[in-house]
Amino acid sequence: MNNFTKIVAIGLVLLAAILGFFAYKLAIKPEPAPAPVVITQPQQVQQVVASKPTRAVVLAARDIQAGRVIQADMLKIAQWENVPANGFATKEELVGKVVRFDIGVDEPITKGLMAMGIATYLEEGQRAITIPVDEIVGAGNLIMPGDVVDVFFTLNSAGEVGAQSRLLLPQVRVLAYGNNSVDGPTVEPANENAVNRQQAQATRATPARTAMLAVSLEEVNKLLLATRNGKLQLALRAPKDENLPDLTLFPEPEPVLKGKPDLSPEQMLALADAGNQAYAGMSLPDLSGQLQDKEQKEEEALDSPVIKQGNSGKTVQIIRGTQIENVKY
Repeated sequence: MNNFTKIVAIGLVLLAAILGFFAYKLAIKPEPAPAPVVITQPQQVQQVVASKPTRAVVLAARDIQAGRVIQADMLKIAQWENVPANGFATKEELVGKVVRFDIGVDEPITKGLMAMGIATYLEEGQRAITIPVDEIVGAGNLIMPGDVVDVFFTLNSAGEVGAQSRLLLPQVRVLAYGNNSVDGPTVEPANENAVNRQQAQATRATPARTAMLAVSLEEVNKLLLATRNGKLQLALRAPKDENLPDLTLFPEPEPVLKGKPDLSPEQMLALADAGNQAYAGMSLPDLSGQLQDKEQKEEEALDSPVIKQGNSGKTVQIIRGTQIENVKY
């Protein structure tokens, strides 16, 4: 082997040793920690969920007992998705109404919990009185619930009471007329068959026989006496007409029951109370003015000179205004 071949062989051995050394180093070198993998998330899109619409509902702010008159501080407003049937949306619709059943706190207030009927339309001190009517009395049956009427009274000649007609009660509100009332007309059932519908139409076509009027307590006796002893006539009037008779111009009727003679001044004033006047009552002659005419004639007789009639056969003529009287003396 020549020198050149030896040199090449030695070089290859050295190269193999170097490569082996580097291979050993790579084998014992720890593996590098894996680089964190950054995963890019897609841009989140905010989802907008459509909210359900809400409505105002009136709830009880505290416990309300049956029979109480609702005040604004007894109520509160809440927003509900599901509104109860026949509920209320504002406090103003309920203030002043009377509670029919007990209502618990946070309980929604509905129409069924309120006092209902014609009585709720009466003002303080009023009473609802029913009178008989016909086509003549009721202005051709054209009167409707809620109308304002004047009640006239006609009394036929009976005994010492002469025939008369006058205004009995002015500006009276009609609560009901026939089958209709301020609550509304009679509702026809939805499942009514054809035969029942015909019967219902025939009932509605029947002329009204009664009317319900709202009158003050002290006027009840007047209306009852006039209803049973005379003839009533309802006259429609304009709702804005405020023309009323001045009762201070006429003498007051005497009650049937007189006050006790030993009443104190305070008790004498209490006799003018509407309830006491209604209890004291009124007589038909006083309603017709007969007692007032009698008292007036008695006063005139006391004021007139007393002339005794003689037997001389002579007469003297006395003239009083348009009256001429021949008196013997």
